[in-house]
Amino acid sequence: MAAHCALILSLICGLLAVDASLKERCDNPLPTVKPTPDCGPRRYGGCCPEGWSRFQSRCFMFFHSPKSWIDAELSCIHAGGNLASVHSLDDNQYLGDLVFRVTGEHANVWVGAHDGVKEGVWLWSDGSEVDFEHWSHGEPNKRGDEHCLVMNWGEHQWTAFSCKRRLPFVCSTRSLPLTH
Repeated sequence: MAAHCALILSLICGLLAVDASLKERCDNPLPTVKPTPDCGPRRYGGCCPEGWSRFQSRCFMFFHSPKSWIDAELSCIHAGGNLASVHSLDDNQYLGDLVFRVTGEHANVWVGAHDGVKEGVWLWSDGSEVDFEHWSHGEPNKRGDEHCLVMNWGEHQWTAFSCKRRLPFVCSTRSLPLTH
């Protein structure tokens, strides 16, 4: 837990240089919302909070309301997760399909990778390892102001955008263990 907090602190400090209005947002935090577990029928792999959809051992939720990357991450934290991390082609396909099912298009969305701590070193905001990449041709291009990852650029591919852009986003959290 301490390592995760240190990562989030590093992320916020790194992005402060990108977005000076973060201090004001941090001084006025959103109220914490605890999701209510809704297991429905018992399924292998756990269950998700109400309104979230399960894929493998994680739960995902698409949010329509466009936000900057840091505001999207804060919204995910307050909902009990983080911006989604992507660890396989299956994860990537599932997230792309989720966005399409909800919006009817392959809308650009924020997911949780950023290089706000060190240029060119991409990290997931949930603290997990970057063990899969699906960059569009020529990306990441290391432009100085593009520190946050956008999914669905082309065929579910990734690109880097300015973290200040306002986009819809996908959050993820671990599925809840089944209890007997």
